[in-house]
Amino acid sequence: AVAIENARLFQQVQESLIRLNNLFLASRKIMAAERAQTVYETLVDYAGASGLVDMAHLLVADPKEPDFLMLPALWSRLDVQYDPTYRYARDPLPYSPRLLQKDVVFIEDLQQISNNEPAILEMFQSSRMHAVVLVPIYREDQWLGSLVLARSDSKPLARSEVQPFLTLCNQAAAALANQQLFRESTALYRASRSLSQVITRDDAINTVAEEIMLQTKADQCRLILYDSRAGVGKIEYERSETGLASGIQFPMGDDPIFRRLSEERRPLLLHDDGQDEITAASYLRPFHTKLSLLIPALNQQNLIGFMALDLLQGHRNFNSTQVNFAQTLVDQLNTQLENLALFDDALSRAQEMITLNQVGVLISGTLDLDQLANVVHEQVGRLLDNSIFILALYEAETQLYRPLLCTRYGERIAPEPRRLEKSESLYEFLYRGTLLAVPDDPVLSEEAGLQELFVSGWVPESALWVPMQQEGEPIGFLSVQSYRPDAYTENHIQLLRTIATQAGLALANAQSFQRTETTLQEIRQLFEITQIVTAAPEPQTRLARVVDALHRHFQEVNIALFTVNDEEKLLETVISHGRQSFPRQIPIADDLLGQSVVRGKPLLIRDMRDLPAHEQSSRDALSQIIIPLAFGARVIGVLTVESPFPDAFSDSDLRLLRTLSVSVAATLESGRLFQEIQLANEQLRELDRLKTQFLANMSHELRTPLNSIIGFSRVILKGIVGPVTPEQEHDLTAIYNSGRHLLTLINDILDIARIEAGKMALILEEVDVKEVALDALTTTRGLVQDSGVELRTDFAPHLPLIDADPVRLRQILLNLLSNAAKFTSEGHIQLEIFPDGEHHLHIAVQDTGIGLAETDFGRIFTAFEQIEKRDGQSLRGTGLGLPITKRLVDMHQGEIWVESELGQGATFHVVLPVKQLSHATNGQTDHVLEVSEESSLP
Repeated sequence: AVAIENARLFQQVQESLIRLNNLFLASRKIMAAERAQTVYETLVDYAGASGLVDMAHLLVADPKEPDFLMLPALWSRLDVQYDPTYRYARDPLPYSPRLLQKDVVFIEDLQQISNNEPAILEMFQSSRMHAVVLVPIYREDQWLGSLVLARSDSKPLARSEVQPFLTLCNQAAAALANQQLFRESTALYRASRSLSQVITRDDAINTVAEEIMLQTKADQCRLILYDSRAGVGKIEYERSETGLASGIQFPMGDDPIFRRLSEERRPLLLHDDGQDEITAASYLRPFHTKLSLLIPALNQQNLIGFMALDLLQGHRNFNSTQVNFAQTLVDQLNTQLENLALFDDALSRAQEMITLNQVGVLISGTLDLDQLANVVHEQVGRLLDNSIFILALYEAETQLYRPLLCTRYGERIAPEPRRLEKSESLYEFLYRGTLLAVPDDPVLSEEAGLQELFVSGWVPESALWVPMQQEGEPIGFLSVQSYRPDAYTENHIQLLRTIATQAGLALANAQSFQRTETTLQEIRQLFEITQIVTAAPEPQTRLARVVDALHRHFQEVNIALFTVNDEEKLLETVISHGRQSFPRQIPIADDLLGQSVVRGKPLLIRDMRDLPAHEQSSRDALSQIIIPLAFGARVIGVLTVESPFPDAFSDSDLRLLRTLSVSVAATLESGRLFQEIQLANEQLRELDRLKTQFLANMSHELRTPLNSIIGFSRVILKGIVGPVTPEQEHDLTAIYNSGRHLLTLINDILDIARIEAGKMALILEEVDVKEVALDALTTTRGLVQDSGVELRTDFAPHLPLIDADPVRLRQILLNLLSNAAKFTSEGHIQLEIFPDGEHHLHIAVQDTGIGLAETDFGRIFTAFEQIEKRDGQSLRGTGLGLPITKRLVDMHQGEIWVESELGQGATFHVVLPVKQLSHATNGQTDHVLEVSEESSLP
């Protein structure tokens, strides 16, 4: 008995070890399995090897159809046929209501359960199975499948016998979970890698949505993104088997789902259980789903949207792994979308910078205004919606507003230029200098003050206006307008600002270039007219040519030139040209010509019909330019140009005439002065004739009797006619000396007169200066013999002969020596002669007389000027000695100057050339003054 019991125990131990080993092998195989099918097959194989069951199979949910089940693995003692791909309806299964229970389920008699699916019923009947045990495979709250253990007898398995199977099923759940986790990790890696490679928004959304649907087995998928400006969420992506739900929008604000997603920031599961009709009507029923998982899309903790995953049937649910997987991918999608947005923004900014640089290059090299406008229009169209485009110029000086380019859908229109009033909103906009943006549905009413900014009939949904200024002054504006609401962003505003700045600078440069060209054209025209004018010698001819040139320039105009008669308050016609002649005299009245004279300001009348009646011309002129001709502060004339057409003259024409008016006024004044000079010349000629006659009379009427007086008095003094008494000798000597003095004065006057009249000529010859000087000194000794003044000489040896007139050279020396004798009462007078270089001779007369003040240096060489002695008495004489001396030195091509100080004497210097540049051949010329040898004797 003991042996039998030991054998039985040994057998039981052996069987236990076998079962334990089988359990260990099955467990190891399950944990090492990489596929779910391996797990399933290991479970049923272990059940078959246990010897406890007659049949074992796995029931799992069909991944494609949640309401159907599949048998992926089966073991049976009998030859039971089955199709692993066959799908069994869940509801008719005999143990369907208990299939999802987490505990082991024991069914003692399977045959008593009705409503079995035919295929299952046939399988059990053919194998004669009665008792069934359902061992669940659960991972957390998710049913993964059930291991079905069946026996052909009615004896059910004991719970202890089921425990190994439950252990293996738990391990199978862990293995399947690990496999699922691996698949999810692989899917996350695959999705992340795919996301890192996509470069478009749509590709990123498609990649994530497909991967999430694959892993979560969702039937439908939608991505909804919120538009904060519109206040609703819109479907950006949808994959549905029931058709696209286009046009459906999701509310924001107080919507409970939006609020929950924003506050909780975690996935939200919605069921159509009839308890929340509002949510079901908005989020479930439009998409024909019973269950929807909403995965929030967050950007920096702000809700920007959500992804909805739908299950069309309610038999299954999303497990936590699937929810976490979906949330992870949605978060990655948010990051990728943000990166793509940043990339697109950077790419867009780079493209914008390239375009802005191209704009700068293109417009900076364009100096033609029309071409510049076309370039700006084309480049702006690359960056913004410019359905309506306006580039306008404004001239602050004239308040003229001029659209340079105005288009609508590329079609040009040409609004008329006009002058802006300060009350207009456009004027205020230009001077305010701030950008103006019109949002969606702008109120274009008078209260808004914007109606004047739009082109008539063009009312856009969105618009931007950017004023352009140069050095604080408005020069125009740039505007783009769109028929789409909310068409422009802050970035668009900055772009347009930049382009407007570049365009403003280019416009200013182009305008400056045009002004320069206009100025050059004006200068060219002015030069041509000036050439024509200056070719005429007489003022009257020049004026006639000016008027004729202006008539050819303007064409079909009337031109008149008037002078002002201040005494009679008249305008006198000097010259006119045109179809209509002007009156010879026009009173200076309150008309336009009179206003120009009185105010001294030019007038440009573009349309005469706009003026008051009393200012309108009685002629047929409709436009006119009136230019006052001023010389100094005095208006001396008027130049007017008339046209029978309005707006015939421009500011350029006004500038041309204003510039020309200076030379015309100068010509008028020169004509007047020319007449005055002619009259003065006539008077001077008459005076010269009278002077000549006077000199001739003086020469004949005075010198002839004076020579007789001098001669007879000398004869009587010598006693030729008989002896004279001492009293008679005294009187005769006084007569003789006075006559000689008077003759000297007359000779000086005649000399200076003939020199100034150019009638004195030099008779040049080679002269020994020393010999002439000694002769002059002999005469001078008689002047100083009574005063005790010493005469000194200092002649350099070997003095060269010079080209000079010996008579005039003696006169130069004698005048200088006699002048020194006149102002020297004691001391000495010294005459020095020495070479001054190779080509000049230097003569110096130095005295110890009263000297000269520096202010008298210029006076002593002026005719008829005399200086006084220290006692204040004037000297006798004409004051012509030194002036004659200077003129004679000049005629010898020499120089004369004085060095002196008061009380220190004076030194007169004369430098003469040794050789004259031109010789008077032997001096036989007309008008040589005859001077007697005794003309200078005392």
